[in-house]
Amino acid sequence: MVRTGVLSLGLWLVSVLGPGCVPYASPPVVMHLGVGGLDQRVGVVDDELKQAGPVPSGRFEVSLRPLAPFDARSMRRFDLGVGYVADLPYWRSAYLHALQLQLEGYPWIAGGVGQARLGPYLGAGPLWSTGPGRDALGFGLDAGAVVEWSFRRDGPRMGTGYRPQHRGVSFGRGGVGFFLGGGLRRVGGETAFALAGGFRLRLPLAAGIAWSALP
Repeated sequence: MVRTGVLSLGLWLVSVLGPGCVPYASPPVVMHLGVGGLDQRVGVVDDELKQAGPVPSGRFEVSLRPLAPFDARSMRRFDLGVGYVADLPYWRSAYLHALQLQLEGYPWIAGGVGQARLGPYLGAGPLWSTGPGRDALGFGLDAGAVVEWSFRRDGPRMGTGYRPQHRGVSFGRGGVGFFLGGGLRRVGGETAFALAGGFRLRLPLAAGIAWSALP
C-alpha cells in the first residue's frame, strides 16, 4: 500500500504537468522528520534561554545507506549510514547541525517481501552551531530506537496504464516507520541535550523515466 501510494503520487504529478517525459532517480536514503525539545539552559544556542529550560525544536535528518541496495532479499540485522542531522529550535535564529556516522541494529525482524524491523540506533560525529555571533564547532551523539515497515524493491519496475506510464529499476527496500531518541550536543565548551521523535522514510536505489500521453 505504501509503495503504491508513493508511486501513484509521483506519476500523478507527471500527468498534471502534461505530456512529456520526466526522468526520476533516488539514492538509497533514510529520512527522519520530527519534533522534540532542545535543552538550552547552558546557553549553547541562545544565551537568553540560559535558565529557561528545554524549548520546542524540530528535527531533520537524511542519511545515505550504501548497504541498502543489497538488502532486498536478505535478513541482515544491521545498517550503516552517513548522514546530516539538524536541530531547529522554534522561533530562534541559531541552529545545531551535525555530520554523523550511523549504525542501526535489528534484533527483531518479521516477514519477507513485506518486512517489519525494530531495533536501536546510534549516531556520532562533528557538529556546529550557526546564528549571529554563535558559530562554534563541537561533537554530537544520538541514540534511540526505530520501527520500520518496508517492502522489497529489487529489479525492473514498469507501469502501463493509459496515463501516465513509467519504466525503471530499483534495488533495496522502501518503507515507512517511526523513530524516538535523544542526543548530547557538546559545542563551544558547553553542553545541550536533545529529544525528538517522528516520521521515518526509507527510499531504495531507483532510476527510471515516467511519461504522460495526450488525453
